[in-house]
Amino acid sequence: MFRRHWSGLPRDVSFPADLEGLGYFINDEDEIRSIKDPRFYFKFFLNKNPRVNLRQRFVFDLEGGKQQSQASKRS
Repeated sequence: MFRRHWSGLPRDVSFPADLEGLGYFINDEDEIRSIKDPRFYFKFFLNKNPRVNLRQRFVFDLEGGKQQSQASKRS
């Protein structure tokens, strides 16, 4: 019987927990844009591995939630 060891799997990718670290900013029109080239929006498909894409989006969603809660506290 085939058995997979956890040690044989690739390690999870980690991403910074802020928008700048992820390479994005929010412009004056409340659009999420790339710092490298502001013409481009959020890039979901960074890699062929869906786990990497989901991990990046998870951290991005956490950061977005923080941004929204801070904005609602100000108003």
